[in-house]
Amino acid sequence: MPAILNYAEAYQAGLQQRYAANGLLYTQKLWNSPSNSVLKFSGTKTIKVPKLLIKNGRKDRTRRSITAVEANYENQWETYELTNERYWSTLVDPIDVDETQQVTSIANITNSFDDLFEQIQEIEVVMMATFFVERYAEVGLNRLKEPIYQWQRDSDPVNGWFDMLTGDEASSTNSFIAESSHIFVTEDVTLDISSQCRLYNNKSGLTFEITYVDNPVELDHHLEIYCKRVV
Repeated sequence: MPAILNYAEAYQAGLQQRYAANGLLYTQKLWNSPSNSVLKFSGTKTIKVPKLLIKNGRKDRTRRSITAVEANYENQWETYELTNERYWSTLVDPIDVDETQQVTSIANITNSFDDLFEQIQEIEVVMMATFFVERYAEVGLNRLKEPIYQWQRDSDPVNGWFDMLTGDEASSTNSFIAESSHIFVTEDVTLDISSQCRLYNNKSGLTFEITYVDNPVELDHHLEIYCKRVV
């Protein structure tokens, strides 16, 4: 049987290679993230993300006795569904193609669309994420005149890039990163944020605890915010 060509995959790969070589695809490293290999696609719109659950911690034991050993973990899956679909279309009249000596061919029109950066901007936007910073702040007093604290959400969103950690990231802060499941990178180096804050994504409704905030080499180029999901 002849091989089946997946045009969408081939076209996507061609776009990434073309614009990454020219330095135009800033999210190339995220598109090629090693964590992509741990994702599982179910159908065309559903993505399953593995989640390792440890059932029990340490237990007391009796010396010189052998206890039965059993699996103390469970591999669970978090399911996400792609809800947004995008498309671009055009109509080409064969007479126009002939009269313009192939200038208005579908290949040239598609290349012009890509070169005007609409296509590359779409790719970048898909990889970008928007979060709101939450802070634990005093909101009032109870009947005993004691302060009441609640999580308060900033009104201004923070834009950046969000990705899963693979577990092999090299850093001098491994103890913090080991507790993290994701990383959020933002170019807003003036952002007032610390491990006492949280990140909230209004699209997914998920909240993430912040475990570590890093300004690499203090260059004020970007912030790397390590976090883990609040269950």
